[in-house]
Amino acid sequence: MVSCKSLNLRIAENYFDQYAYSKAIPKYEKVLRKDYVPLAATHLAESYRKTGNSLKAEIWYKRIVKSPQVTLQDKLDLAEVLMENGKYLEAKIWYLEYLKFNASDKKVKRMIQACDSTHLFFVDTLTYEISLLKINRDLESNFSPAFYKQGLVFLSDRTAPGKNKDRSEWTGKEYLDLFYTRRIDIDNWLEPELLKGDINGLYDEGPAVFSKDNTTIYFTRNDYSGDVVEKNNKDISLLKLYYGKLYGNQWKLETQMPFNSNEYSVGHPALSPDGRTMYFVSDKPWGYGGTDIYKVSMANGKWSEPENLGTSINSEGNEMFPFVAADSVLYFASDGHIGLGGLDIFSSFWDGLKWSKAENLQHPINSSKDDFGFIIDSVNAGGYFTSNRIKNSDKIFGFKKNPPIYLFQLLVTDKKTSKPIKSFSLESFTASGGNKINVAGVNGEANMNLATNTDYKLIVKSAGYYAKLISFSTVGKRKSETIENSISLDKIELNKAIVWKSILFNKKDTKISVKTEQALDSLFTILELNPAIQIEIASHTDSRGSFVDNMNISRKRSDEIAMYLINKGINPPRLISIGYGEGKLLNYCRDGVLCLEEDHQVNNRVEISVIGLLK
Repeated sequence: MVSCKSLNLRIAENYFDQYAYSKAIPKYEKVLRKDYVPLAATHLAESYRKTGNSLKAEIWYKRIVKSPQVTLQDKLDLAEVLMENGKYLEAKIWYLEYLKFNASDKKVKRMIQACDSTHLFFVDTLTYEISLLKINRDLESNFSPAFYKQGLVFLSDRTAPGKNKDRSEWTGKEYLDLFYTRRIDIDNWLEPELLKGDINGLYDEGPAVFSKDNTTIYFTRNDYSGDVVEKNNKDISLLKLYYGKLYGNQWKLETQMPFNSNEYSVGHPALSPDGRTMYFVSDKPWGYGGTDIYKVSMANGKWSEPENLGTSINSEGNEMFPFVAADSVLYFASDGHIGLGGLDIFSSFWDGLKWSKAENLQHPINSSKDDFGFIIDSVNAGGYFTSNRIKNSDKIFGFKKNPPIYLFQLLVTDKKTSKPIKSFSLESFTASGGNKINVAGVNGEANMNLATNTDYKLIVKSAGYYAKLISFSTVGKRKSETIENSISLDKIELNKAIVWKSILFNKKDTKISVKTEQALDSLFTILELNPAIQIEIASHTDSRGSFVDNMNISRKRSDEIAMYLINKGINPPRLISIGYGEGKLLNYCRDGVLCLEEDHQVNNRVEISVIGLLK
């Protein structure tokens, strides 16, 4: 005679194998109330995870890891559940335990890094203001919003007139259908109603997206024929993408998308702003992880072959729920990139050659729970997303996106003493470079607020010092940031000759070479930044050749340098050019003395001196 425990375990296992987790849970609990059965404990913990109850899953995984039958996967599962529950220090312990036996797991290494850096996700908390939408109700799931007409289409397991009352064995709740709600003011929405037509079927519908003219819908659905769910040769029920057309006020299911497969799932559609590229999620073979994001493009009325978006987007984990904003930024959810736990929402943009590194949207958009289904309006001012942070139940949140705040902080010191310069200013490099900037610095420090998508070139000025140019930019930055910089200024010393070793002339030549032009361009920049200084350009030769020839060569060289600077825009009275020939040798290499070439070259030089400050 079969014992009650064995019967309950067999029933529970049968439900578990059919993904009927809501039915499996009470049977496993009956088994485990009488005795600890490792298989029942593991599958009960997993069933709790699958149905979104991470707190009860944690309780059971903590029992499992103490048992002699604990597996490496059990330790990993506990670590992931602890992350979902915001217990990062505990999670790290179990990730490290797992890594002892599987040191090459890249995803786990990233999760350890995430446990150590969760504080970084709370740095910029002012970018987004979130609120729970009033369309949510207790004891029901609402998720994956999509823009449609003056409102949203979303998925819900709520009860509604005309809705199929059958329940999902996975969740124990009614099947998911697509609902539409219209926004009537900033905080209020009409009562959601089922999409009309035959889009909503017998079983679960999934995330949807609409064409720009709102006449075509692309959506996810379980693969079924009649009332029978189709399964592949591995006995797995697959997801597929379908599309429908709007006729009057009724939606009509048309057919499947051509890149569906009977071997793997395809779902979660998103459209590019022009509607010619579709992004979707699939667990097709040869991807990077569990599910990856792919794209197809429309050409000559046909969709292209799917293309994986690559490692900037896809990880060893699961990437899903893509959305493409009006500025072509791709938003998606992932449990494989560094985040706060569960699914986090990330963004990436295409620079014409590659996708940028996935960037976590941080708190409050992300939490330790599952956060996904992010959409944003055409002006990047606000939108919606899904999170199960409240009672482990999926709810739709709205958000307002505030402009990022950029702050520039500068430290200015004396180059020789390293002490802060008491007073200085920051000024626009050119009057035509946008708004005129004039910021005063005190005790070595200056702060200024920056505009978005702006390149800055500012002059740092202080009386008695050479001014310097600093450059920085907010172009491409998408979240608040403090840009820090430091600079040291040289004091202006009058009548101190400085040898410009990079200003060189060929032997007996007075023509300016390309290399010398580059050096003179640097001198021009100094003069441009410091419009009050007057300089002496002094050329010197070695002792070889006649005194008169050397004097003439040196004068011509100084004049050539001055003319080059004048042609670039320097006012002539600021330049005094003089040639000294061999009159001021720096070493013993005089007429009649045998010297090495390098010793002669010491005397071939150009010296620049500041000889005055013009008013």
